Amino acid sequence: MPPASRTSPTRLLLVGFIVLIVATGIAFALYRRAAAQSEDWGAPANIKSAANPVPPTAENLAVAKGLYSEDCARCHGDSGKGDGPDVSMYKTKPSDLTTPRIAAMQDGEIFWKITAGRLPMPAYENRLTETQRWQLVAYLRTLAQPASPSDGDAHGP
Repeated sequence: MPPASRTSPTRLLLVGFIVLIVATGIAFALYRRAAAQSEDWGAPANIKSAANPVPPTAENLAVAKGLYSEDCARCHGDSGKGDGPDVSMYKTKPSDLTTPRIAAMQDGEIFWKITAGRLPMPAYENRLTETQRWQLVAYLRTLAQPASPSDGDAHGP
């Protein structure tokens, strides 16, 4: 008769610890995804009202246009209409950055959205410097069209 298999308490603790870590990681990922997909994607008030410290000079706009082409155009399109070549890959469509709704946003809010991201848009906090993100805000201003008196829908798409 073979000896009864005994699992040591240390091994059970190790397995339990690994299961706990994996479960916690999965729960955190699901929480972040749910939070990112919430309807309210508004920036915190202290950030929303921040003014862009980067002036919209020709040099800053040229740098930002390059950043936009490299990091944003695949989804938002070359002209910002939300019609980039990767659009079909995502259930949530990229924003049309040319709308009056975007033009009406404060610089700090746009900066925060670029920084924080929201699925499927990645966060750029660790991908771009703070200056680069502010340069992008200045560049997006060149794409967005202000609301005209004949615009019936000030909320955009």
